[in-house]
Amino acid sequence: MVRSDRHARNEHRGQRSHRSPVSRPVDSQNPARRVSLLRAPRFGLGAVVAQVACAMRSGHLPLHRRAGGGLRPGLRRTEQDLSRRPGDPVPARRLREAVLPGRGTAGRRRSGSAVEGRRVEGRDLFLRAAAICRIARFPVNRSPLGQEAWEKGKAAYEQGGRLLDPPSIPIGIPFTHADTAAGDLDADIAAYLRLPQGQKPATGWPVVLCICGLDAYRTDHTPRTQQHVDRGYATISFEIPGTGDCPAAPNDPASPDRLMSSVLDWVAAGASAYGFNPERILARGISTGGYYAFRIAHTHADRLFAVVAQGGGCHHMFDADWIGAQNQMEYPFALSDALAYKFGYRDPDPAVAVARYAAEAHKFSLADSGILRAPTCKLLVVNGTHKPDTARKPHAPSALTIFVTRRSR
Repeated sequence: MVRSDRHARNEHRGQRSHRSPVSRPVDSQNPARRVSLLRAPRFGLGAVVAQVACAMRSGHLPLHRRAGGGLRPGLRRTEQDLSRRPGDPVPARRLREAVLPGRGTAGRRRSGSAVEGRRVEGRDLFLRAAAICRIARFPVNRSPLGQEAWEKGKAAYEQGGRLLDPPSIPIGIPFTHADTAAGDLDADIAAYLRLPQGQKPATGWPVVLCICGLDAYRTDHTPRTQQHVDRGYATISFEIPGTGDCPAAPNDPASPDRLMSSVLDWVAAGASAYGFNPERILARGISTGGYYAFRIAHTHADRLFAVVAQGGGCHHMFDADWIGAQNQMEYPFALSDALAYKFGYRDPDPAVAVARYAAEAHKFSLADSGILRAPTCKLLVVNGTHKPDTARKPHAPSALTIFVTRRSR
């Protein structure tokens, strides 16, 4: 009876219980069920706000850390005041406007500064401020307001990053292979470096290149880099073309090769200064970053020890039919719009940009370009819809793990 009364009070307040369909997984085995869920009102902005609030408590994407109370008033106002048609992508601009103007972020940055002597408390306040700014620029910084959020988020993260253990060090890697005629910017490659603590191996620290994704920039990889540095790997995090501060041309399929060559040259040149082991360089890319991990495993096979491509595509992700369906999938924002922008299709009318992207996207295919036929370093590809260590129904899709062991050397 008590539980029933509490549920009734929650309904009266317009809140969702833990049994809400907001958190119900999509049945990927039943296409009809999948479509009906994707068109359901749970994908309205109020549902996304509820998901963000849940993420805020759990530390999951897009926050990665517990953002706390500074964001809650804005989220409540957003949930009450904004709505959209079922099946439409979330209006990211309106969510940005609801989050960024609030004083919570600025207050957190000032508070963090006031407690610099208390390292852990100050660190967490700065990182929470960066997480709030991430919501405001999500998924990509393609507007003046989104860029403002990105700049503020970086400033907050770099304050907190200095207090990490080990610290996150902002570095500028010379873009030595830049081709400005092809659209590259004449600018350094902004990155974050973390070096393990403890006794350096005689051969130097192995290096993991953390290749960022469509919406997770270099400020968003702390939990992942922490796992690597705790195990004795140096990490270098940097954005992919068309996102964050990456200077590589977004619309040139070859620009990531110039980007990666410049990064690898810097690692080799800095081996003595930073204690790197140039014979043990690995790369890890997740989601859209996984596409670039696929690519670097082939284009730079002779310079890498191993690569992990996690959740990335390489060919069918560029099919026009797939691009046309992306805005109605699980991703709560307009995914095809964001990817079109990321790959350099930036027409004022998003529909025109997506149409141009869909018509030309296969120039980025690793199969059509012949890159997948080239020799590769050790490559681990991870994809799937279920975690392999969780119970699942018979015949349900499980995590798919593919080892590619062709070697170029």
